[in-house]
Amino acid sequence: MGEQRHAMGYATVTNVLAVVLGILIAESTIVPLAKAQAPPPSTTRGAAVTTAINNFTSQNTTGPSVALTDGATIPVNAQGVGAYTLTVSTAQNGHSLACPTNLITGTRQWLFFKVTEGTGAPGFTGATSCYQWANGTVGFTGTVGAVDTVACSFEGGVGLCSVVPNFLPAKTVVAGGVGAVSSTTTASVTVTSIPIGSTVLCAVIGNAATAPTSVVGGSVTFPAAITSLSSFAGTGSIRIYAASNITSAITSVTATWASAPSFAQIGCDSIPSGGVVDGSGAGQLQTNPGTSASALSSGNMTPSFSGDVVWGVSTIASGALSITAGTGFTRLSQDAAATAWGMTTEWRVSPGTASIPATFTDATNGGTVSYATLGVLVH
Repeated sequence: MGEQRHAMGYATVTNVLAVVLGILIAESTIVPLAKAQAPPPSTTRGAAVTTAINNFTSQNTTGPSVALTDGATIPVNAQGVGAYTLTVSTAQNGHSLACPTNLITGTRQWLFFKVTEGTGAPGFTGATSCYQWANGTVGFTGTVGAVDTVACSFEGGVGLCSVVPNFLPAKTVVAGGVGAVSSTTTASVTVTSIPIGSTVLCAVIGNAATAPTSVVGGSVTFPAAITSLSSFAGTGSIRIYAASNITSAITSVTATWASAPSFAQIGCDSIPSGGVVDGSGAGQLQTNPGTSASALSSGNMTPSFSGDVVWGVSTIASGALSITAGTGFTRLSQDAAATAWGMTTEWRVSPGTASIPATFTDATNGGTVSYATLGVLVH
C-alpha cells in the first residue's frame, strides 16, 4: 500500500501540477495549496484547469512568494508561505534545501519553488529524509538562465516532489517611466511599486563619459552596466542596468555620479515574472539612419532561448524627441518633456533563437540627426 500511495502521489505531482503550477507560479500573489484531494484525470488539461484547482484544494491562503537565500544549505520556512523563488548563485558548488520548518501538522501541504539556474551546480539536491523525487532523480535543466519549477506535496514531514524543467510563464514588461532631466550628481525616477521577484531594467543617460558610481533602488543595488555606448553627441553616454529577481520592492531608482553631469536622466521598466539577462546586449550609434520603419537599431543579439524578452532604449542627439517603437515592438516609457537626449523604451518577445535587434522608428527626424540605441535580452 505504501508503494502504491507513493506512486499515486508522484503521478499527481507530475501530471497535475505541471498544468496548475503554470498559473500559480506566474502570479505576483501565489496561492499555496493545502489539504489537497487528487483530481480526476479529466481535470488536468485545457479549460478544466479552474475545476482542477477547485477540486485540488480545500483550504487556500494567499500571499507573495518568498525569495530564498542560496547557499550550501537553504532554509525553508513553511509558516504561512507556499511559494518560493531561488536564484542559484555562481559561488556555490552544491545546493541543498533544508527540510521545511513549521509545516501544518495532520494535513497535506503544497510547496512550490521557482529556481533560476546560475553557473553553479544545477538546481539543488533535497535532503533525502524529507524530499523524495519522482524516478529518484531531481531532474533540473542544468543550463545557465533556465527557470525550473518544483512542486512538493508534504505530508507527515515527507515531500513528494517533481520538477517541470525550464518552465517559463508568458512574460510581459510593465512600463515604469522616465525621470526628469537632472544637472546634479543624481538622477531619479519614481515608479509604481515593483514587487519582489521582478527583474528591473533601467537605462541611464549622461553627458559625461564616466559611468555612474551607483544605481540603487531602495535596498537593491544594481550590478555594473550590461552594455553601454559612449562618445554620443560629444561626451554623452548611455548604459543599461538590470537587477534580476529582486528581493525587496522598488518604488524609485537613483543613479549617482561622482561629478555632476550637465544633463542626466534615468528610465526603468520591469518584468513581473522575473528573469536573468541572456548575453551581453548590443548597441550602436547611428547618424541619419533614415525615416523608414525600424531604421534605428541596436544591432543583433542572439537569444539562447526562444521566448526571451527583448528590451530596448533609444535616444536622439538633437531636436524634439519623436522616436516610436520598431516593428513588432511595444513602446513602454518615454521622456514626457520630449527633449533632445530624452529616452524611449520598448519591448517584445523573441520568437525563436535567431539573431534579433531592438529597433525603433523616427519618421520625423530620422534622416537628419544622430541616435544611440541599446538592447538586452532577458530569459
